[in-house]
Amino acid sequence: MVRSLRLLEICKSYGPVKALSSVSLDVQQGRFTCLLGPSGCGKTTLLRTIAGLEKPDSGRVFLGSREITTLPPSVRGFGIVFQSYALFPNLTARENIAYGLGSRGMSPGKARKRVDEMLGLVGLEEEADRYPSQLSGGQQQRVALARALAPSPELLLLDEPLSALDAKVRLRLRRELRSLQERLGVTTVMVTHDQEEALSIADEVVVMKDGVVMQRGAPMEIYDRPANPFVADFVGAVNFLEAAGRITAIRPEHVRVFSADEMGLPAEVREIEFRGASCRLLLGSGETQLVADVPASLLKEKEIGHGSAVTIFLPPEHCLSFDSLPIGA
Repeated sequence: MVRSLRLLEICKSYGPVKALSSVSLDVQQGRFTCLLGPSGCGKTTLLRTIAGLEKPDSGRVFLGSREITTLPPSVRGFGIVFQSYALFPNLTARENIAYGLGSRGMSPGKARKRVDEMLGLVGLEEEADRYPSQLSGGQQQRVALARALAPSPELLLLDEPLSALDAKVRLRLRRELRSLQERLGVTTVMVTHDQEEALSIADEVVVMKDGVVMQRGAPMEIYDRPANPFVADFVGAVNFLEAAGRITAIRPEHVRVFSADEMGLPAEVREIEFRGASCRLLLGSGETQLVADVPASLLKEKEIGHGSAVTIFLPPEHCLSFDSLPIGA
């Protein structure tokens, strides 16, 4: 039976601090949803509320038509992977994955078969009898993921599971995680503060700030059509320009840079940040500054360097208009 997760007007406070303020959310079956936002925005509290590890002050949680607001975590049967992985150091990878399967009514024979299946799924057959201390961080993450998936949970909850890994391992594992989720079709909710991670892995991104959902939608929608200045500023780099009482926002990759003798707004190249195939330019026009991302080959082709005079053009179709700047911008 297809069952979606539904949260209705969830509120949670810790003393005077309001962690969640009337949050409502629907997570469709089989989808990968990322809760994205800065530290303290409420995303982890929301995940823990879904898991049953936190009780909301008010509001309701449903799985399909069944209300689970007051059910303890053990009864919900969700798979959970924390940032620390929480593996048992005295158990092997195989034993960690098998932990709890017997208490769920699975026979020893079926449990062994399931563990072998999960080891193969995460590519750890050869490391099955190693202890956590004998595994790399990436391998430990896979064991934790396999343990969470072994009981075939209806919902997989991930609390920044990749944040403790180095950049290359994190990039590889997020691809593997997405591929695994697609193959299994398990409904997944993941907390992250990494914008690139959320945009690359999720079917839907939920951007939060101060306990409130600021915007939710497909990654491309969130990036190209941010609902407000906060989302525009938090999800990727953006320029904010004030004119005639309004704020114009434009992404650096949409700023067009030309030679000084071409049509456009005169500007000066004040800084160049080399990024391999591309360069990020800090451009100044009077007191106005903005950044532009351009192909590295353009600098050579146009003979543009530090201090060069250039012209810039802001394509209207890529400009967004807001009433105000984000706080702190």
